Amino acid sequence: MEESHEIASFEDSLKSRPPATPDISASFYPNSSAIPPELLRNATGNPWNTFLNFTGCHAGKKYDGLYKLKQYFKHFGYIPETDLSGNFTDDFDDILKNAVEMYQRNFQLNVTGVLDELTLKHVVIPRCGNPDVVNGTSTMHSGRRTFEVSLAGRGQHFHTVKHYSFFPGEPRWPRNRRDLTYAFDPRNSLTEEVKSVFSRAFARWAEVTPLTFTRVERFSTSDISIGFYSGEHGDGEPFDGPMRTLAHAFSPPTGHFHLDGEENWVVSGEGGDGFISVAEAVDLESVAVHEIGHLLGLGHSLVEGSIMYPTIRTGRRKVDLTTDDVEGVQYLYGGNPNFNGSRSPPPSTQQRDTGDSGAAGRSDGSRSPQSSSVDHQCLATLKDKSSYVSSLAVSDKLLYTGSSNSEIRVWPREPPFSPEYSTGDDRNVVSTGNGGVKSLVIHGDKLISAHQDHKIRVWKIIDESSRRGQKYKCVATLPTMNDRFKNLFSSKSYVEVRRHKKCTWVHHVDAVSSLALSQDGSLLYSASWDRSFKIWRTSDFKCLDSIEKAHDDAINAVVVSKDGFVYTGSADKKIKVWNKKDKKHSLVATLTKHLSAVNALAISEDGKVLYSGACDRSVLVWERLSNGDDEELHMSVVGALRGHTKAIMCLAVASDLVLSGSADKSLRVWKRGLMEKEGYSCLAVLEGHTKPVKCLAVSVSESDSNSDYSCMVYSGSLDLSLKVWNLRVSSI
Repeated sequence: MEESHEIASFEDSLKSRPPATPDISASFYPNSSAIPPELLRNATGNPWNTFLNFTGCHAGKKYDGLYKLKQYFKHFGYIPETDLSGNFTDDFDDILKNAVEMYQRNFQLNVTGVLDELTLKHVVIPRCGNPDVVNGTSTMHSGRRTFEVSLAGRGQHFHTVKHYSFFPGEPRWPRNRRDLTYAFDPRNSLTEEVKSVFSRAFARWAEVTPLTFTRVERFSTSDISIGFYSGEHGDGEPFDGPMRTLAHAFSPPTGHFHLDGEENWVVSGEGGDGFISVAEAVDLESVAVHEIGHLLGLGHSLVEGSIMYPTIRTGRRKVDLTTDDVEGVQYLYGGNPNFNGSRSPPPSTQQRDTGDSGAAGRSDGSRSPQSSSVDHQCLATLKDKSSYVSSLAVSDKLLYTGSSNSEIRVWPREPPFSPEYSTGDDRNVVSTGNGGVKSLVIHGDKLISAHQDHKIRVWKIIDESSRRGQKYKCVATLPTMNDRFKNLFSSKSYVEVRRHKKCTWVHHVDAVSSLALSQDGSLLYSASWDRSFKIWRTSDFKCLDSIEKAHDDAINAVVVSKDGFVYTGSADKKIKVWNKKDKKHSLVATLTKHLSAVNALAISEDGKVLYSGACDRSVLVWERLSNGDDEELHMSVVGALRGHTKAIMCLAVASDLVLSGSADKSLRVWKRGLMEKEGYSCLAVLEGHTKPVKCLAVSVSESDSNSDYSCMVYSGSLDLSLKVWNLRVSSI
């Protein structure tokens, strides 16, 4: 795509060329009926599929036809004009290797410079014709912005990256042109049904910006001109037939939007993301929403679920703007004052409409007749002078807190708290000086703590009857001395933990971020920022198994279901599902709907529902698939709990309640409906913290009523406070 300072000259040259020749034969098929096979335009004969023959090719060799792949990479900006100068050979030279590496880096593939199967399968996916790289600069990286906020993470701060990008120079429509017009090439003879697709696509962007889009008849004077064309059509970017380049649009204020008239377009009607009934066709609205993003100045995005991601698979529908898309366009134009600011990741094909009011599962956001109300009250606030509470655990009588300054403290589970029971009172200290406490779990008469110093410590509770008289003894530090000694002298016991550094497999080599116990308490699971998770036997705390490089980035959370499935959530945006087979844990499924780092996981008591919270501000609800469904998927997204305006930091589940704590300083209380169609409703927003909420714990007290109950909620925040809340949930 041309840089902003070249836009005027490009537009002038475009106007001086002969008018583009429209493809008057462009066909559109309704989603309700499949395209007749005889009308499919070479749908399964995508010429790009020949690129799959290059699987395994690498630098230093010559391969027949490789010049065509070079042309592909040049077209999308991965090979600069100056590097080839029109000389396309079949040699796998350094120019092609650099292009392959940049492509792999852009699409977050394994960067090898080799044409592996995964890379080539990505190359052949139909895509937008706009380049990803302009003048040697990747537009998918150049627009990224890094923000530092006071969240617990590596070191002292948490870094979050916005992945939206712009054309070079960040061109945008002038401030005095907020009411934009669009028109269709009159030679296309489009039906009203087709034109309504574009109306819906423009409306999606208008909803989140101060811009308006009005359809007019006069094609020559409209701000945005739309047409279907084939082959060379006068703008220097010829189309190439079905299932390759789908469309392209030029940055503002050019306003040209061209679509390939030879594609198998489907008009799929209203609705959100999902599948269309024609597997070998392209959803028109999905492409229209994407290209309008270019018309407004957005470049391609790294986020695979976003609208501005460069590719779209046939048979798919992707029309819902994600957080990344919204934040990008609002950076250029500001927001729509009528927009509520809430956007979740694209749903799966089985996801229910979650509305915009924070209630998942009901499109109108209203509560069902079976819904509940909650009375809530903050009973106490405990303040510290220098450290924040980073982890919590609740037993029958006591509350345990772990802090960023390495202290573990014990408190009565329920108020009243006397004034002397402050976090400055060292009489309730269990331990200190062992590195920041990242996670706490209670197993019988033992308290287990995970620490920033890469260690796990086990404390024996001598007496829990009296807080003042309570005694604790550290009975183990994991890995145990026995484990360390056994593996010290065997070369097979060493694994590479980073470049040129090895360590025995029983050691974590970075902060231990999360702990979880199996249903029967016989196994302890530990997850770490070193990307591994380990399994320990609680009878003697021997390390039984270790999954090295379980993720591509730090693991932030681990939970275990009733039937033994292990779920790990990572900064690589993925949730992975593991299960034990033949004494070893193996990967069952990878869940990939979040758009940014997964910070928290929680699982229902029966193990059938998983909740995941991420930096994309959403809490996704996953449900186990039935026996007849795809076992490789394991779970599917059925809803998103929306309402938080910043990253989700922690989650907790109790009975039919889900609690979420966020960097927006608030807690939200969600309740699952009795019936599947009722979904979830937000019962309360708990406010009072002045900085992000870092950790949560909850304990339920049964009441006399079958439907009413109360619970105590504990929240630790970066504002150095611990708050104790009382919730009373009652049916309406």
